Amino acid sequence: MYIKILFLCLVLCSFSQCHAYPQQGKLRSYNQRPFADFGPKGSRSVDSVTDLLKPILDQKLKNEITSKGAVFPPQKILLLALKKERVLEVWSIGKNEHRFLKSYPILAASGKSGPKYRRGDRQVPEGFYRISFLNANSSYHLSMKINYPNKRDRKRSLASNV
Repeated sequence: MYIKILFLCLVLCSFSQCHAYPQQGKLRSYNQRPFADFGPKGSRSVDSVTDLLKPILDQKLKNEITSKGAVFPPQKILLLALKKERVLEVWSIGKNEHRFLKSYPILAASGKSGPKYRRGDRQVPEGFYRISFLNANSSYHLSMKINYPNKRDRKRSLASNV
């Protein structure tokens, strides 16, 4: 599962420097070369998407990660979003090591500093979340659902009487 999330991070965070977008059923890079044909929406699985991406990205990903002194494949990947700084950091997590891999600017976000209390408050959630679902049938390579709101978020919301 972690290697699939690793590939997801690679694609979502543009580790490969290939910024792709959907066009006529195919994902193409800015220079218009076919990137991958994932098949019709609704027929894709996480395995089918990662199987298509793996041969294209495996060596590049391995080179990126090992060049930072991290083990490939890492045991876990941590995505750390720093709200105030508007940065997303990607970390490799091993038994006794945490290695910074790369950071990406967050170009758009709503709300202000502080936690999210209720639906519609336009705040970005703050906390620790796990990826609970990978959606291979999104409009992009893969999208991920996090376990928001978690137990702590629900407790905070109830305590605030909002």
